[in-house]
Amino acid sequence: MAAQVHVKVDHKNSIFSFKTGGIGVWYKNIIHHKHNSFGNWGRHAGDAAMKILLVEDDRLFCDLISKALARKKYEVTCARDGNEALVRLQQDKFDLMITDLFMPNKEGIEIIQEVKAVNKDMKIIAMSSGGQLRHSYFLRMAKAFGADATLQKPFGPEDLIEKIDGLNIAASATGQVG
Repeated sequence: MAAQVHVKVDHKNSIFSFKTGGIGVWYKNIIHHKHNSFGNWGRHAGDAAMKILLVEDDRLFCDLISKALARKKYEVTCARDGNEALVRLQQDKFDLMITDLFMPNKEGIEIIQEVKAVNKDMKIIAMSSGGQLRHSYFLRMAKAFGADATLQKPFGPEDLIEKIDGLNIAASATGQVG
């Protein structure tokens, strides 16, 4: 099934909702903000931009989260699966990796294990949209394998930013793998 997309945008308010065909989960109000409502959570004028690797196979979700984080002056790179994430981690330094757990080619838990084996200091947020029971089991597993924080989809940008801020990450940490 193709993704169904509803987008409402005006000058000061953006609301994005979409439904992915395979999972059937509504990401309602994934981005809902009023002009400047993000404030300066965790970022200060003059700070180096935090570099985030977002590992997500759903292109629309990746784009929406990237745009929300860019408003906070985070520098976001998207990888569509675990294999691409590992290549990007070898090519560049990232302060944080945010990964979905269910993706083609290499699952999020595999990525977490591989990254933590090489760089135990790399901060990782795991996210999942599975059913309530399935979701909590796999997110607990992700924590056991090294994720520093977890989020259940759907979530709003303020939830993600709160998780990022809670990790107390200094920009330009040594986040290169390999």
